[in-house]
Amino acid sequence: PAKGQDEQQTPATESNQAGGKPDPKPSPKAEAEPLEPGAYRARVTWPDGLSLRDEPSLDANRIESILYDQEMIVLRSTDDGVWDRVRLPGSNKEGWVKAGNAQRIEED
Repeated sequence: PAKGQDEQQTPATESNQAGGKPDPKPSPKAEAEPLEPGAYRARVTWPDGLSLRDEPSLDANRIESILYDQEMIVLRSTDDGVWDRVRLPGSNKEGWVKAGNAQRIEED
């Protein structure tokens, strides 16, 4: 994620902690959000990162960049296998990336 985005979200997160009590820290396994049937976690392998687009086309609007080695959740692929519909973990941000530029993360 871009540095500016994380910094902008920090105050909102802190203000949600009523009474000054810190939220309990979940274990790493508890943090992992549940996946839809057929979805899987993947890590970007393309050295320059990927462009998250609003449609499965190189001409589509670019929503955001996904950096090299960043995790994403692959939801489905187009029928021809050229594009993957993905979601960024910890957000509702979804879009399309060119398929074949990420490696599936094997989970225990």
